[in-house]
Amino acid sequence: MTEHMRKLAAVLIAFAMSVSVTIQGDLSRSSGKVEQSATENQNEAKNGAEEACGYVLEYSAPYNVTENHLTRSNGSIRYNGHRETWYSTRESCGQTTAWSIPGKHTAEDGTIRDADGFICVASSDHKKHTIIMTSVGPGKVYDTGCSHGTIDVYTNW
Repeated sequence: MTEHMRKLAAVLIAFAMSVSVTIQGDLSRSSGKVEQSATENQNEAKNGAEEACGYVLEYSAPYNVTENHLTRSNGSIRYNGHRETWYSTRESCGQTTAWSIPGKHTAEDGTIRDADGFICVASSDHKKHTIIMTSVGPGKVYDTGCSHGTIDVYTNW
């Protein structure tokens, strides 16, 4: 089983457990033991899935962080104290470090992610491999070279 498949399985198990806990809680609200058991099950499920910036890492699904997020048509926004822009790897002709990112793939929302589900970004304000929060989800710095105060989000737009 590949590393990606193992992480995907952990996320699916966590989801299945949370659905089961919700059903159990609805059927038996009269006991505090059910609520305690539900919390314990959810904590066990979360421990199986990797989290970053308060989000369970997704291989391809959108994170839905904020309504005012970076999009192809909304190409420059302010978020979390920085300016965000997008950088299309389709137009880079191989002139980016995006080609050497482990497990690089295009997610459902068009962002470029690594094997763990981090959105790939460039930042001159953070060290490489620093985990940061972007308007489109948890990101990991893979490159530098953009202006101070700017995060370039790698996309396939």
